[in-house]
Amino acid sequence: MRNTISFISALAFFSCLFLTSCLQKQININLPPFKSQLVIEGYLQKNQPFQVAVSQTSNFFAAPDVSAVFLRKATVILSYNNIVDTLVFNPLPDIKHMKWFNYQLKNKNTVPLFAGTTYHLKVIDSTGRVATASTTWFNPVKIDSAKEVITQFNSVRYDTVYRVYFKDNAATADFYRFRAINKTRSDSVRVDNFFADDFFNGQTFSLSTGRHYKHM
Repeated sequence: MRNTISFISALAFFSCLFLTSCLQKQININLPPFKSQLVIEGYLQKNQPFQVAVSQTSNFFAAPDVSAVFLRKATVILSYNNIVDTLVFNPLPDIKHMKWFNYQLKNKNTVPLFAGTTYHLKVIDSTGRVATASTTWFNPVKIDSAKEVITQFNSVRYDTVYRVYFKDNAATADFYRFRAINKTRSDSVRVDNFFADDFFNGQTFSLSTGRHYKHM
């Protein structure tokens, strides 16, 4: 039996070598000329300064150059309710979320957020490229209740889940972002999910912070 196993192993090894050598083939692909495009990233958040990252795509085969990715000369305009604000260039790292922003409001103020108001962002770079975006602000969804569900897993461990319940508006198509922050671990993000109300439109729905085990 031992000799048979060794023979099969050797056969499998040489078969792998044979297949590997047969599958190697050089293929040349003619790629279209690279054309850089604008990339805009920004977030509207209550009680947080409004910052925008203005960058451009770079050639995958070119040498890395951060200074060529993030743009220094661009016009960044935020408008809402007949108010127009032009952001200024001010590179600023966001260590907490591992992001890099290079434009912000001149006075570093937060943006007043009104339910139902549409906010428009327009970016024009030095070459004339234009990127636009818009979003409508909705107030956070009211949480109806919250509770911790503890289920015994075995004699020494318990399965704990923290759930929050809310009622979805049946008259609208809604999109949600659910975040759970761990205050005991430097405000680390435990859960950060995006989803629509396709499967619970108009119903009471619950969300979970996830499962973890703890010793009792």
